Amino acid sequence: MTPGVIEQVAELRELAPLHNGMAAATMTAGLAAIPQLPHVVAFDTAFHATLLEEAFRYPVPERWYREWGVRRYGFHGISVAWAAERAAALLARPVGELRTVVAHLGSGCSVAAIDGGRSVATSMGLTPLEGLMMGTRAGSIDPGALFYLLRTGRLDPEDLAEQMDHESGLLGVSGRTSDVRELVRLEASGDRPATLALTMFARRAAECIAASATALPSLDAIVFTGGIGENAAGLRSRIVANLRSIGVAPVSPEAAGQDALLSSPGVSPAVLQIVAREDLIVARAAARIVGAAGAAL
Repeated sequence: MTPGVIEQVAELRELAPLHNGMAAATMTAGLAAIPQLPHVVAFDTAFHATLLEEAFRYPVPERWYREWGVRRYGFHGISVAWAAERAAALLARPVGELRTVVAHLGSGCSVAAIDGGRSVATSMGLTPLEGLMMGTRAGSIDPGALFYLLRTGRLDPEDLAEQMDHESGLLGVSGRTSDVRELVRLEASGDRPATLALTMFARRAAECIAASATALPSLDAIVFTGGIGENAAGLRSRIVANLRSIGVAPVSPEAAGQDALLSSPGVSPAVLQIVAREDLIVARAAARIVGAAGAAL
């Protein structure tokens, strides 16, 4: 990491307004505080560099891609990389042979299809707004709805961005909170907006998982990770129940261990819960890059 790298991250702030500004500030502070040590950046998008053009291109005029860089980049790659590796270990299968759909469900949510350790599809796109319904982000909606709000003057671009990023998703539908634990408590007390928010979340997550599976020749496993994917056992069970039409067997709504096979042994596709360990993937990358730099010196 150098000041030039930080500048590049800051320049791309428009693509990830919730992330890049904070990342650039943290990187600057880190260099200033510990200038004597090498600093390494691990990019969440890097894992998705294996996407084929048919997967990362949008069906828009070519100049949008060639001149303006409008394409699918994908995010949560560090988490997905660990989930795919750990799933292979739990299933006693070589990662190079396993075909997996990973659902990273947290404040931000995405689904990725992994074929032999390589990303072949992902639900997030140019920005982290596309795809699943999230904590405070809307996910994919009809862009015509956005044009309508802008053309009629109901929202300006800044207000629209603020509401799509911070006031939508579980928070927008429930009108109360984006915290799944609180929504579950509200649902149990008969709160209809909370029930609607959780039902929509489960349905949209299942839709994205099923769509991602079409990018694979076959489906060996579905992995749930991230704060919601790991801890919201009841919601996870509801998502899986929505996948019965593609042959996914139900899983228990009861809590499981840290890394666990949720489906019955031998059932395919297997359903697993895996604790996100981005720290391990980042540490490995840092060790590899710093080690290579040291060897070159």
